[in-house]
Amino acid sequence: MSTSEPAFEDRLEAWAKQAEQAQARLAQVRGKGTAVDGYLVITVDAAGKMLSMTTDTPVSGLHHEDVQSAVMRAYRAACADAEKQAGAITAELYKDPEIRDVLSKANPSAKLPEPPRAAPSAPEIDDDEWNDASAWLRKA
Repeated sequence: MSTSEPAFEDRLEAWAKQAEQAQARLAQVRGKGTAVDGYLVITVDAAGKMLSMTTDTPVSGLHHEDVQSAVMRAYRAACADAEKQAGAITAELYKDPEIRDVLSKANPSAKLPEPPRAAPSAPEIDDDEWNDASAWLRKA
């Protein structure tokens, strides 16, 4: 047994723990979508399975085709919300380059989410440029 095997086993155990935590967080994801000014609310899980739909009185006054359209809009919005939440969870897991490497080798055709990137910093503007409305024209 080489000395690198225990280190690898420790890393593997840590990855398994990270994956379990991510799965637990994914199980808690709830996407919410609304339509008809919030009188129609749909909630879905991370996989897009509809968990609930609530409506209020104004929805009952709509034509059936309008209700169908509103339900689909709310459902799509709920799925997009859940996908965004789930994406943040998995991106956090995949930001570890070793995990990305192992997963890409295990399933080369899988499209792994991109690791989160730092937000770009705002350009610095000195006070003279900010106060002089025509300063930007001189730079063009």
